[in-house]
Amino acid sequence: VVLAAVRNNTLAFRYASAEFSPSVCVLRELADAAFGGDVAELVRNAPKTLRSNRNFIVAAIRLNPNSLRHANPTLCADRQVVFEAISRNGGVLRFAADWLKSDKHLVLAAVRQDASAFKHAMAGARHCRAIVLAAVEGRSSNLKYAPKSMLEDGEIVLKAVEQDGELLALAHSSLKADRGIVFAAVRNRGLALEHAHGSLRADREVVLAAIHQNEAALRFAAENVLSDYAVVLEAVKRDGKLLALAHASLKTNRYCIEAASRTLGPTSKRRREMW
Repeated sequence: VVLAAVRNNTLAFRYASAEFSPSVCVLRELADAAFGGDVAELVRNAPKTLRSNRNFIVAAIRLNPNSLRHANPTLCADRQVVFEAISRNGGVLRFAADWLKSDKHLVLAAVRQDASAFKHAMAGARHCRAIVLAAVEGRSSNLKYAPKSMLEDGEIVLKAVEQDGELLALAHSSLKADRGIVFAAVRNRGLALEHAHGSLRADREVVLAAIHQNEAALRFAAENVLSDYAVVLEAVKRDGKLLALAHASLKTNRYCIEAASRTLGPTSKRRREMW
């Protein structure tokens, strides 16, 4: 009856009974008939009484998890209803009641389905190591939503910098002096050398790894490395302008000058004057 009425007049759905509990198939047909197949939009236009109907909302969620957004707040606080939604789209955790955003089992399920759900978790869940680890494994940028205590966790930070070396900037100072973590960071993004502890910016192998990823990382190398022939040569082979950063003894080194000049082309004479 409801389907027939909606097919005749889309506004008819606003008067559907609170007891209306369609099957998934009927719900899909209703959405197709009135809302271009958008089940969430169907729910948004449903009468308030129907948006409190658990069976109706669950059926809608199975077709479009975003339907949770328009459900009555009591259903957004229903753990089973929310689980139906986040198991299909973890991001809809944002529509759940706050107390459920602190439910560790629920948040972990949401994050495993969609790592972006982590930013919607409440503090109680964000302090759970398993959740943070899953979130960072799925999306490295989630490290910025992690509590400070997690920024001291080597495994979590390593997972993040392996995907985005710049995230080394967020790590606890003790981890910026961790050779393995810094190596992983600069291999992914050479300029992450900027955030490394001074002792590692003076580490020849670390600096070389950074330069191999991005020669401009030489800007963040310690003074002692700027007098290292192999390191400077590796950088200027890629960008001759970097010879300006080298120790004075290397600025007059024949091989360094030749390597730098090859990258500079017609401007090499002017650049040599700058060195």
